[in-house]
Order: sequence, then structure tokens, then C-alpha cells
Amino acid sequence: MKKVILSILLALVGGFIWASTIPTNLPKYKAIVRSRTDEIKNISDEAKFYLVTCEPGEVIYERFGHSGIRVYDPITGIDEIFHWGLFSFDTPNFVGRFIEGKTDYEMGVYSTKFFLLQYIDRGSSVYAQELDLTSVQKKELWKKLWENYLPQNRKYRYNFIYDNCATRAYQLIISVYDYQVYLNYDLQQITYRDIINKYVPLTSPFNLMINIIIGKQADRYISTKESVSFPIYTMEALNHTEFVSNNEIYPVVKNLEIIHRASFKEFISTNLFSYGFTIILLILTSICILYTYRKKRYLPYFSQFILFISGLIGIIICYLWFFSDHPLVNNNMNILWCNPLNLVLAILLFIRHNVILRKIKIILSIFSVLSSFTYIIMLILSVQNITIHIFSLWVLVFITTLSVLYTYRNKISILSHK
Repeated sequence: MKKVILSILLALVGGFIWASTIPTNLPKYKAIVRSRTDEIKNISDEAKFYLVTCEPGEVIYERFGHSGIRVYDPITGIDEIFHWGLFSFDTPNFVGRFIEGKTDYEMGVYSTKFFLLQYIDRGSSVYAQELDLTSVQKKELWKKLWENYLPQNRKYRYNFIYDNCATRAYQLIISVYDYQVYLNYDLQQITYRDIINKYVPLTSPFNLMINIIIGKQADRYISTKESVSFPIYTMEALNHTEFVSNNEIYPVVKNLEIIHRASFKEFISTNLFSYGFTIILLILTSICILYTYRKKRYLPYFSQFILFISGLIGIIICYLWFFSDHPLVNNNMNILWCNPLNLVLAILLFIRHNVILRKIKIILSIFSVLSSFTYIIMLILSVQNITIHIFSLWVLVFITTLSVLYTYRNKISILSHK
């Protein structure tokens, strides 16, 4: 029985590693679609430029919305949207590269009609902010857009916070004002974690995963300029962006249009996961406490499993901390309760009748208990924020390691009195 359980645990690790190396095959319309043309046309002085903002969708990679730049010229008939959101799930080792923060995205040019079909289909509203540009600025922005679309410039290293579809569109727009622009807007006190939790709420299983792997950098208050990493906030920032011309201040946005209006979307589908997950963890913790109290030992197999999973998560956190390019996964205090040494302790618990190993188990369990306790101190000091799901997990891991420590200290005490 022990060998079977150990084999299952090892299979979980092997499955995780294997899954990170294979491509994810999704319907073709979800993958990269090449832009229709490389031809650069001339525009007239009547051309209009817009920042286009699409509301979030249901799928996890759609949850933060999308941005692009629309060019509409009634004289030449040009009506195209430039955006920086193309990627392919069929890229070799896509999952592994995404985890490491080494995902390459591409810029594309779509006809506005084709672009909108995707968002009409998924039920997302699309907004367009017309920009106040001179004829010279229009031609400059048009030129820069096509320079970005050159084959050698299309591909870029995507960064969830610092370099994405929203930041690229915003930076390109303000560049034609010679950066003589000002943000006349103070963002309310908000953190990256707050924004993430807004679009991926507690009712989503993805919320738990994201909050485990992002660290304390996600909990600092961000500025309005930093908030442009998220399309909806980019739209709000541009609404309050002003430029200077002839010693006069003008708003960058001339007009706001709703290209497509969809029903209001709130990302709260059900509280089943939110409440159910927490309740289950509390029940398991209670069972662990009662079993330890009555049997004077840890709950077998279950304790090994919990320690193994927490240790495996700890290894993932360590890997992201030191090897990933994602900006929010460093300095993650969750490493204190997801201790990688828990994985070693879980394996050692399958080996019995060895006095030396008993002492090693005590040392590892003491270290794990102290580490978990330190995590709570960090929370009290507001070093890093926490969700109810993570707190419930912490309680379960803490009680499990405490029960292991109690078991082996009790065994050592009994042996020493014989």
C-alpha cells in the first residue's frame, strides 16, 4: 500500500513536468492569425485615430481585456486596428515558456470588422477613444504603427505588467505628442493584486493559483501610469491625459464612442468554489486535529500527501522566484508555509523504525512549523496580503506539520524512558 501511494505521488510530479513541455491544442480561431497585408498606404488629413479597448472575456487569458489602435480614414477607406495580442498555443513548450515569462507575442493588423467579430462573439463591449491629433501627428503615428509591424519588429517578449497590448498602445500614442503629456488623475489606492482579484475573483480556481505564485511586489500601491498595464485602466488613464500646445492644455481624448455594447459582465459565476473549498479544508483540518488528539500521532497517508503537495508548490515558487521573468513572482512569502523541505519530510514519513530518521523528521517538522509561524508574522506586519483560500491552506499545512512534530517528539520521549 505504501509503495502504491508513493508511486501515485511521484506520478503527479512526473505528470506536472510532462504537461509543461507539450503544446496546448485549442481551436484555430484561438491561435495566432496572420495579419492580412504588409502594404503601407497613405492616409488623408481626415483620418481618425482611436485607442480601442475591449472588455474582458470569460476565458482566463481574456480576463483583463484587450487594447489596440484603430485608424479610420473616410477618404481612402482605411479602417484597421493595430494590436499587440497575437500568440499561438501551438508554440513548442508554450506552457513552460509562459510559466518562465518567456512568451513571445506578435503585433497584428486586422480590419475593424474582422477584429470586432471576435468580441461580439464573446459578448464583450468595445470602446473607442478618438485622439486629438494634428495632421503631422497623424502621419507620424501612422508611420510608427507600420514600423512596429515590420517583420523584424512584430514579435516581442510579452510581460504581463511592463510590456503588453495596453502598455504598447499607450506608449505609442503619447510618443507622438513628444511626451509633453500629463496625467491629471490620481488613482485610488490599489495594488496589482487588487486588480487581479477584481478580474479573477475568489470564485475562480485560478485565483488560488495566481495568489500563491505572486509575491509581495503585487501588494504595493501603484500609480496611474503603472495601471496602464490593464486595458480598462489604460482607457481611464487616457481619459485624464492632457497635452500642452501653444501654452494651452488640451485633453488627448476628443470623444468616446461605443463601437459595440454588450450586457454588463460580472465575473462571479458561483460561490461554490469559494465557500466549498474553504469549508472542505477546515473539515480536513478538524479531522487531522481530532485524529492526532485521539491516536497520539499524525494522520497517515493524508499527512504525507499534504506535505508532498505543499513542498511541490514550494519548489514551483522557488523556481519562479529565481528563474522566471514575470515581475510579480519574486519575494514570495508563501515559500514560508509551502516549504520545499516538506516534500523531503513527506517521503521520509514512509520510512519507519529508524532512530536517526526520527530525529531528522523532528528537525524538518520543527523547521516547517517555525517557518509557517513566521509567515503569519509577515502577514501581521503587512509584508504580503492573503486570501481566505490561502489562509485555509496555511492552517491545514501548519496543523499537519505540527501533528508530525508531536508524533515524533512523543516517540522519542517514550524511547528515552525505556
